[in-house]
Amino acid sequence: MKMKRVVLSTLVIALLTGCHVNVKTPKSTSISKAQLVGEWVCSTKFSEWNTESINHISLKANGTMLSKGALIEPIGDPFFVYETTGKGNWTFEKDRLTYVFSEETVKRNHAEKVTEILKNDEKLNAYEVDLFKTYSKRQNKKGNTVNLTVTGLSQNAQTGKDTLRLLQQTSSKSYESICERK
Repeated sequence: MKMKRVVLSTLVIALLTGCHVNVKTPKSTSISKAQLVGEWVCSTKFSEWNTESINHISLKANGTMLSKGALIEPIGDPFFVYETTGKGNWTFEKDRLTYVFSEETVKRNHAEKVTEILKNDEKLNAYEVDLFKTYSKRQNKKGNTVNLTVTGLSQNAQTGKDTLRLLQQTSSKSYESICERK
């Protein structure tokens, strides 16, 4: 009986410790807006959709921004590739980086081989059409806003370049972006 209590007590402590770990909030990063100004290449993996986003982002001191990138599916083995562009404004306050887009576009940029495959495969073509519609829905809407939390800024010991870590929180999941200064 005493052994059951010890095991039960250990489990309760482990569960409570686990809950405590899960509610940790990011620490303040003490990063200034001036440190974010510049050219960045950011990569974000959306594993549940097997999609990766790679963006070249220019953050100007006057608060304007430009973005050019790609949405790639699947991760690590590009088959579907969509070119994205955007411009707008950015702000930074209390570790919160916000992009407000005034223009965004998405275009197909598949390899010629993929285009040929799509012509001959109705199911795959239908999937691609739906995928393009999904990505396009978000584009060309003025005022699209992306909120990110800056979780770190450090220098890569191997390259000597700044590395910026961003966290995007949705209603159900969070995504980390790793950015390197160009």
